[in-house]
This record gives sequence, structure tokens and C-alpha cells, in this order.
Amino acid sequence: MTPEQIILTAAVLAFGALVQSVIGFGLGVVVIPLLVWGGWTLPEAICMVLPNVFLQSLLNCWQNQAELPWKDAVEVFIPRVISLPIGVMLLQFISEAGESLTRQILGVGLILMLVLQQMTRHSSLKLQGRTGAILAGTSSGFLAGLIGMGGAPLVFFVMGKSWSNARQRAFLWLNFLLIVPLQLLIMGIALGVDLTKTMGLGLAFSPVTLLIAWWGSRLGNAISNDRLRLCMQLFLLLIGARLIFWW
Repeated sequence: MTPEQIILTAAVLAFGALVQSVIGFGLGVVVIPLLVWGGWTLPEAICMVLPNVFLQSLLNCWQNQAELPWKDAVEVFIPRVISLPIGVMLLQFISEAGESLTRQILGVGLILMLVLQQMTRHSSLKLQGRTGAILAGTSSGFLAGLIGMGGAPLVFFVMGKSWSNARQRAFLWLNFLLIVPLQLLIMGIALGVDLTKTMGLGLAFSPVTLLIAWWGSRLGNAISNDRLRLCMQLFLLLIGARLIFWW
């Protein structure tokens, strides 16, 4: 990597870490499309992001140990584990199909995530109970395996809970923490050992994301989530359109 690429990648990861620390999710949604836009393949981008997601989630969970909803997280984790390999297998297929198709699928997936996030504003769309946990976990695992962005379905589930802001974010962080090691293992087996170099490269940027995560989690209860989400959604909408049409 050139010095310019190193600085740009670090800046992108730092921005994603800030978003995830403040609102509980978003590192993959922000970083993966930008990395693909910058020339990385979709599997490479996902593998670069995952070590940072794991370490940041570990830090944020440690900071909020009293808020961790273990029972609910495990209830969602089981269907995520089942559907994750299906998404990874489809990722392998589209990666072999060509770079243009991969970008278009990622762009469509990104815009779909934005639509789903908007839909969570309506209480009738909240996922509740065991059925909600199964639906949220299954769709989240599939999307995490396919495009590395499985946070939106979990937000549906969280919206059905009368939890504090801190507990909602802790639930999301705990889910990311539990699934990432398995996701890395499955991707390493299905997509090839050469991706371990990309994982290592992502790990090298982890001090940046951890520093931002430590600071960002302290701001989470003070910053307006609605304003941050609006800016992020407009920004990601542009990225999604750019990936689809690739002008």
C-alpha cells in the first residue's frame, strides 16, 4: 500500500468506528463500500473490516458490561450461525462472477440497508418475541455473510425492546463480538487462505479504530443519533448509487 492508501484507509476505518461507537452499528456499512470503491474486492474489504469490528465490539462490551443482554443475544445468535454460511457461499459465487456484478450487488445491498433502517422508525415493523429473534438473526447472518453488513435486521429486534440507549448499543456490540470469529473462519475456508493477509492488514489498523471507539462510546449518550444517522444515510446513498452505476 502507498502512504496515501494507508492514510485514506485509516481515515475510513476511524470514521466507521466513530459511527458504530455512537449508534451501536455501522462500521461495515460505512467502511466496506468505501474500500470497494477504492479498489478492494468485496471479500477483501469484509476481511479487512472484521478484525476491527471484533476488537471494537470487545472494547465497547467491556465498557458496558452491566448493560450486556446475554440471553437476548444468544437467542438471536443461533439463527445467525445457521444462515451465515449461506451468505458466505453466495459471496463466493458473486465474487467469481466478476467485479462489476459484485459492486452492483453491494450497492443494492447498501441502499436496501438504508431503506430497512428507515422502516425501523415505524413501530409496526419492530421484531418482537422468539419469532422476531429468529427472523432478525436469520436475515442478519445471511446479510453479514453476503455483504458484511448484517446490523440492520438486528436494529429491528432492538426497536421492539424498551431498553435504554446504552443497552441497545450493548446488544448490537455483543452480537458482533459473538459472530465475527466464526465469520472469519468460514470465509477463510470458503474463499481461500490468501485472505488472511487482508485480515492481518485490517488488524494493523486496529489501534486507530480502538482509539476512536474508546472516545466515541463516551459520546454515544450525548450526541443526537437522529442527526448523525441522517448525515450518514445521505452519504451512504451516494456511495450506493456510485457502486451501482460506476460512472
